[in-house]
Amino acid sequence: MPIKKWLLKQSTKFIVTAILGLAIGLILFLINHRSDINFFRLPPPTTILSSTTTIYHPSTSTIEMYLGKGEFLNAHDEALKYSEEHPNDSTAFKYLGVSLFQIGQYNESTQNFELALQDKTLATSTQAEIYYFIGRNYDHLKDYEKALSYSQTAIQLNPNYSFGYDAVGMLMIKQGKYKEALPFFEKELSLIPDSENNPLSSYPYYYQAKAYYLEGNYSLAKDAIELAEKMAQNLPEPKPILFLQNIATLKNEIKTKLPNQ
Repeated sequence: MPIKKWLLKQSTKFIVTAILGLAIGLILFLINHRSDINFFRLPPPTTILSSTTTIYHPSTSTIEMYLGKGEFLNAHDEALKYSEEHPNDSTAFKYLGVSLFQIGQYNESTQNFELALQDKTLATSTQAEIYYFIGRNYDHLKDYEKALSYSQTAIQLNPNYSFGYDAVGMLMIKQGKYKEALPFFEKELSLIPDSENNPLSSYPYYYQAKAYYLEGNYSLAKDAIELAEKMAQNLPEPKPILFLQNIATLKNEIKTKLPNQ
């Protein structure tokens, strides 16, 4: 074999052997030090989840759901979250006002409603609703003059808003104006859809009965309280326990005035 070919063959063997030796050495090194090296390291779980987890966004429908179920603290928590996502938004202020009213924070409720009213694009129907609630806040705070003023403004803004008439009628009763109160409850009933079968009619019928009773017209008071009791049986859950107790109490008081009936 020519010397050049032999030298080439030997050098090739040497190179291959050296490469194999290096490879084997590297493999052994990696095996012996595998705890010090992180191959194919995965991101931490939170990083993995962040790309797949849906971020929760509060919504007005959820607030309405909680209000409808009588879960007012949950409604308030949801309204707070909504306001954080929608700062300076009149809708956020409105729902904060409603939820604060329901948990008895009347001053704070009014503050949020007033912020909502700064939105000059509000529909008159929404303004009427806000004025109604502010009036109710002042009613609970026993500032009846302001309560009446706001409730009357609610009616002026939206003459078809039944709750405004309810509020004015109740305030008339508190002022001893029983005859003046009755037309407001009649108007409220005329605005309630299918009022003869609608459970919401139980409220104006109850206040009608109260006005008649305080006026001394016990026969009409009896008719009205019986209608209130009948309608209230179908009020949705959660049942307004205090209202049902008030109906039962007034019914018994009327009964004592009509011993022969």
